[in-house]
Amino acid sequence: MTTYNSEIKNRTRELFGEFIQKNILKYTPARKVNVLCFPGAEGRDIALELDIYHKLGIPARNIVGLELDEQKYQILLNANLGIELYNMSDLQYLESKPGRKFDCVSLDWMGPLTADKAYVIQRLASDQVLEEHSVLLTNILGKRESRKTQKYFKENFDNITGLLPEQSSSIQEVTSFRDDFMSVLVPYLMTKGKFNLNPLSYEKAMLEYVSQFFAPYEKELDTYLGKNAQEMILTNASLRSKLIENLESKISASDQLDELFLLGKGYHKVDHQRFRYQGNYNSPMLLDFFAFDKSRKEIAKLRKEERRAKVDDTSPFKFIMKKFVHEKLKSSVSDIPNREELDKKQKKVVRSKRKTKKITSEKIGVEQTKELLEKGLSPREIKEQYDTDLTLKQIGAHKAWITMKKKK
Repeated sequence: MTTYNSEIKNRTRELFGEFIQKNILKYTPARKVNVLCFPGAEGRDIALELDIYHKLGIPARNIVGLELDEQKYQILLNANLGIELYNMSDLQYLESKPGRKFDCVSLDWMGPLTADKAYVIQRLASDQVLEEHSVLLTNILGKRESRKTQKYFKENFDNITGLLPEQSSSIQEVTSFRDDFMSVLVPYLMTKGKFNLNPLSYEKAMLEYVSQFFAPYEKELDTYLGKNAQEMILTNASLRSKLIENLESKISASDQLDELFLLGKGYHKVDHQRFRYQGNYNSPMLLDFFAFDKSRKEIAKLRKEERRAKVDDTSPFKFIMKKFVHEKLKSSVSDIPNREELDKKQKKVVRSKRKTKKITSEKIGVEQTKELLEKGLSPREIKEQYDTDLTLKQIGAHKAWITMKKKK
């Protein structure tokens, strides 16, 4: 049976409470802190996550809870928790409630890494959902992603592998650096700020920033494209895409991040804690706490000094600004703390080239199988990694039933 009232899960809540105390409450009084989370309802375990915020003195009226499952939503609704409650997913909420800001966002997903999860982070950054000083929790299942997901991340986030630790820099499979990938992906996307979901603004910023690369060829471009070469580039999607791709290959990842942070109103990471523990059915979980800051006051002060001095690109003020941003982002994206093992008895998944060994000796039944399917595991992954009497065909039938139910 699934439970969220285990000793290890309660320990993660305690740790997150301490993280909020350290990174939020020293800037914002508890009565003004706004929270977005998944309260959760499993059997008798109802809204256990809310204990974190109640103990810190955060009012229930400041908490927005999301629950996609209709039955669990009704349980939470009937519990009269005093919070704002919505029967929708995180993505549905973010798309339907633009402009709402939070000091704390807890994304206790429990399922494997997916493209939708990356898109949620992009939404948070692009829509500026997080406040000036904010914390973000992510929790994913540390198991093999689907081939479709692996392909998506390889095609869309190949450029961040240079920011991963040396031992995790292979792009052959997402699984080869799963432990670090989410820890780098989240701060990387947050630094891009508004540019995550507004590519044209990003391209304009890039063209402006890297104009030095095509400035020597301005006459040739004007001759080839007409007198308004830059305007044509901005209105010709195909040409613009090729130019941006060419320019990006000439600029280091750190330089891109510096300028993107300033122009896109990005967030930089100021604190980060990582944990690993065994969840339900001995599932390996990868838990990350992030604290972000926008450095508005420091940047505004430097920009004011720049304007006052009427600086150009060679000015010491310009250098100070770039150095300030670079140092912030270097620590934000590249510095990854070690993962703390919350359960020292945890067994590691041992993979061979042909077969994945069972990660648990505990036999699972139909209900547990359905829960794993709901989390995104494929029938073959469940058959390979768990001890079950169900055949692959039977698990596939349950998968089909769950898919049909969601479509309805």
